[in-house]
Amino acid sequence: MNDPERDVGRVAKKHGVGRSSLFRWIKAHGADAFGVQKKPGRPKDWSFTSKLKAVMETQGLSDQAMGEYLRSKGLYYSHIVQWKTEVLEEVKRDGRQKPSAEAKLLKRVRDLERQLMLKEKALNEATALLVLKKKAESIWPAPEAEESADSTDEPPASSSRKPTKREPD
Repeated sequence: MNDPERDVGRVAKKHGVGRSSLFRWIKAHGADAFGVQKKPGRPKDWSFTSKLKAVMETQGLSDQAMGEYLRSKGLYYSHIVQWKTEVLEEVKRDGRQKPSAEAKLLKRVRDLERQLMLKEKALNEATALLVLKKKAESIWPAPEAEESADSTDEPPASSSRKPTKREPD
């Protein structure tokens, strides 16, 4: 199976790339030197999606089929049980803590609409008060006008005091 055309050293030399760079690229993209997709490494290094896929694939398998699957992936039954628990915890956590962006926007819109209604109500009340004040001023003279007429030296005609006699001049 050693293909001289696919030898990492020869490919690196042919394309003018360092061997370490080529190995780093191979490792980063998850393929071995022959282009075959690598299996995930140690079970604890598997990504969440790989774990979820394994949990989903093992659902409803018979004991014999489960054993074959586990051997092909290099797993133990305890890994599947642990990952099932992790997946369920993640689902519960997502449901509780992370409202969707759409839900956040809807809540924000509702809050802004409520604030707008309160401000419109306050503005309508202020407008009504100003209109009433203008109507009242047009019907009754302003209090300042009455005070200026009463500010003469003579006391008001309707006083509660007894009138004093004036002496003839």
